[in-house]
Amino acid sequence: MTATEASRSFAAVLDSAGHGETIIVTRGGRRIAVIGPAPSGNGAALNDVLRRFLPDEDFAADEASLNCTSEWSCPASGRSRSVSPAEGPRGKSARPTSHAAIRPARVASGP
Repeated sequence: MTATEASRSFAAVLDSAGHGETIIVTRGGRRIAVIGPAPSGNGAALNDVLRRFLPDEDFAADEASLNCTSEWSCPASGRSRSVSPAEGPRGKSARPTSHAAIRPARVASGP
């Protein structure tokens, strides 16, 4: 289905996806999007997987050593740095960035 056709009949496209159909949208003969049914589930399958694969015995130590690469704190060595709430990483201001400076990431398109 072309992007123009999808745009003109978007409600029908969503109805088709809701009934299990996968729609491939093209522009200029190239695939640009795939619209399909949303995965259904309540997380039970994920919980089952997480229960079966528990972290190994060294997980906590590995995690602590990774956290020690930060200048903020290292529970394993007892180092810590107190920071004011207005201070961000490396002492920089934690003020939000203006919206003008935020740019969306570019996504590579496949064939």
